[in-house]
Amino acid sequence: MSRSKNTPTFQYGIEITKPHSKLMYDHNDQVSAIMKINILNEWTKIWNAFVGIEEWDHDWHTIKSLIVLDSFDVEAFQKAICYSGFGSGFSILDVSNDIKTTVEDAENWRMHEMYQEMHEAGMVPTIKWELVGFKDNYNKDFPTYASSFDVNGNEYTSPVLEDQLTNELESIESNN
Repeated sequence: MSRSKNTPTFQYGIEITKPHSKLMYDHNDQVSAIMKINILNEWTKIWNAFVGIEEWDHDWHTIKSLIVLDSFDVEAFQKAICYSGFGSGFSILDVSNDIKTTVEDAENWRMHEMYQEMHEAGMVPTIKWELVGFKDNYNKDFPTYASSFDVNGNEYTSPVLEDQLTNELESIESNN
């Protein structure tokens, strides 16, 4: 009996392979950068709210409850990124530095988990694309952080493929 070859799976125009292809890595790096920008933008909004408080330079344990956000708690935001909380003795600057470092240094698999959890909690906005190739990853098989399709139901094309197409078109135009 002959074995049938599995039909390739495509997402955003990229063939999903194991191990990840260079195109998958490039896509994930670009989407992860978008996630990091969104998370750090939300942190900047929180930081700006802290600066408006007279006691803003006090320790984290005291100040974290002074900011009230619409849909989530400041400490929950911090814990979604840094895993654990900060007690007395840590300043807002200590916490801010740890949040920034943790987000900037996060691997793509961690961004997939972190962004999904933060999105479910209403902390970050929906984005166009999800990271590809992370099925069976910490109960994140069906991420909700990405819209994936435009208003007509067409799947978005990976930003990597869009960049390649733009470069090819520019090359053709410059040769003419």
